[in-house]
Amino acid sequence: MRVLFASSHKYLPEVRGGMEVNTHQLSVALQKTGFSVGVLSGLGGHGLVGFQARLRIKLLRNPSPVDYLLGYPTWRSWFSSSVVERVAAIFQPDVVVVQGGDEIVPLLKNFLKLGLPVIGYLHNSGRLPLDEELRNHPRLHFVVNSNFTASLHPEKPVRAVIRPIVPPDMYAVESNRTAAVFVNPAPYKGVDIVMNLAKARPDVNFLFVVNGMPTPPPPAELRPANVKVVGPFKNMKSVYKEAKVVLAPSQWEETWGRIATEAQISGIPVLASSRGGLPEAVGPGGLCLPPDASPDEWQHAFSTIWDTEAGYQQFVTAAYNFSRRPEIQPESIVKSFGEVLEFAVTSR
Repeated sequence: MRVLFASSHKYLPEVRGGMEVNTHQLSVALQKTGFSVGVLSGLGGHGLVGFQARLRIKLLRNPSPVDYLLGYPTWRSWFSSSVVERVAAIFQPDVVVVQGGDEIVPLLKNFLKLGLPVIGYLHNSGRLPLDEELRNHPRLHFVVNSNFTASLHPEKPVRAVIRPIVPPDMYAVESNRTAAVFVNPAPYKGVDIVMNLAKARPDVNFLFVVNGMPTPPPPAELRPANVKVVGPFKNMKSVYKEAKVVLAPSQWEETWGRIATEAQISGIPVLASSRGGLPEAVGPGGLCLPPDASPDEWQHAFSTIWDTEAGYQQFVTAAYNFSRRPEIQPESIVKSFGEVLEFAVTSR
């Protein structure tokens, strides 16, 4: 079966967000089980890949140049929805998986016009209003990344809840457990909360990990001495090998919490907010507070995890066990995703 993932989002290596990492790791896993995979993405024009794509667009008049950098064909375009017919004619997909971005509705419509079965894979917190005809189209199906995301789309025919794929061998480490790790220190991720924690706990080393985020971290003169900015990293093992706790006090509706799963694979507890799907991802392997909790409440929760060896080990065990639940194992995710793909094609 030939599967095309399509989005207007920029893609690896130009952008390294949760959706992009999930798409790549899912694509690699599907290929190992016999699927042929391609990706249609947006283009930022950055780095070597972006420069080469821009050059081919300009000199060769090719609106969607392809590369094989990631082990499968990846078409990159300024406007993904405008090259749907061209890419479909080249790749000949049996089914298309359309994901988040500004062009998601045009992408859905354009692929459906070609007579293809389409799966909308919903990762974002937007409600994605659709007219009734499109929402009930017989060749359009939906999957979501969490129960929280499903709750945002009660009017859509959601076929399955399929969590992000996190291969354990790519994240498992023996951590020295010496630092509190905070990934992407931006305001919407709760940087003010973590800055307050760092000021209140000068005895703790805090790592602020910059991984392709558009917002710069707080300037050096505003950061406490115990805060170190590192990254970006392609391999997050280098981060988790130092983590005693991972912080995710997000102030916006995270539809999942991939970082929680990545950390818990190594038995690293997570202190997070209760926004969106984070409580689903953290479970018993950490603590979740209301996003507007007071600084004292965040400090107390941090101390509950960090300060006593016996209490900390309980969180470690809970985090490790929670990361072994069946629905987030790669084999289960690939099987579930494959079943949805088969259903979309056979019900066509």
